[in-house]
Amino acid sequence: MNIISKLVGKVSFEESEKKRQVRQRVFCPKQGETQKAQLRGIRLLCERYANEGDCKTSSALNKIGDEAQTHLEAHDSISAEIEEANGQPSAVSQAAADAAKHLLKILPNAFRDAGEATEWVVKNLPLSDARAADRNARHAMTKMQSQKHSAKTLFDAAISNAVALIFGASDAEGAQKLARAGGLLGK
Repeated sequence: MNIISKLVGKVSFEESEKKRQVRQRVFCPKQGETQKAQLRGIRLLCERYANEGDCKTSSALNKIGDEAQTHLEAHDSISAEIEEANGQPSAVSQAAADAAKHLLKILPNAFRDAGEATEWVVKNLPLSDARAADRNARHAMTKMQSQKHSAKTLFDAAISNAVALIFGASDAEGAQKLARAGGLLGK
């Protein structure tokens, strides 16, 4: 195989990989994109009904759209809080690391390294305040997860109401049509 055929093969592979990535982005929207497209679909259809003179449907869709947007914003806000909380080290690990540093200063030859000292601290010291803080953090995380789930459920219910109002029945196909109306999915 000569150098030109290798280069052509490499280029065609790279092109096919780029096409695959584009297809994946188009057909597998990221988390939240579908919901935003559904909201855009509600807004666009609301305008269309208003332009056609169907003020009752337009008003009802607008109200549902506002409700859905409120729930989606709450979901996104809680998701960001959860992500931020997951990035924080636990209170026990922080307290253990601090205690281990102090132990290494006092007893420099008692432990091989900071990891061994930290391990000893976690196993042998109560760290009661830190453990209580971790319990409270886990409880708060559970509560946020529950709130996030509730916001998502309420958003889905609002979308279901919009689909029922527009298409007469609420189903997954109607939700996809709503997302298409919002410009996310192809025809």
